[in-house]
Amino acid sequence: MLIGKQLIGGFLPAPSPTVVQTEQTARLRAVIARLTRWAARTSGGDDLTTTQAMVLATIVHNGPLGASELARAEALNPTMLSRVLRRLEEAGLIARETDPDDRRAVRVVPTRAGTRRHEIIRSARSAALDAALAELCADERTTVLQALPALERLADILKGRR
Repeated sequence: MLIGKQLIGGFLPAPSPTVVQTEQTARLRAVIARLTRWAARTSGGDDLTTTQAMVLATIVHNGPLGASELARAEALNPTMLSRVLRRLEEAGLIARETDPDDRRAVRVVPTRAGTRRHEIIRSARSAALDAALAELCADERTTVLQALPALERLADILKGRR
């Protein structure tokens, strides 16, 4: 018979490290999802979807890129990517140019407006996150910031497992 965490005749065994790690992993995943949703709402580019803003950021940081490179980088299927690129081009945020090494291929590059829009989105998200970090106590802020190298490494590991 179970009474609280005590079992008549003895105690429940302590959770195994795997169970604790699984619970912590679930918490980490949930926090990442909440932060991602928050970042999407704090875009500074309200007329762009989260996917469009992410693709624009990739083009600004890594362009010029071919469509296949971009599809791999963003883990998007070609049809979805084509729609996103069309929307970004219609908004004047990217342009298509002929690849100088292969005249049959096309690359996408950010326009000045696209680079500016990306900077606005990035600045809005950074300012909002700075304000939220300021609400943490000094020890919490330090803990979060000290975790950055490990979180960056984790992101790199996960990116390689697509």
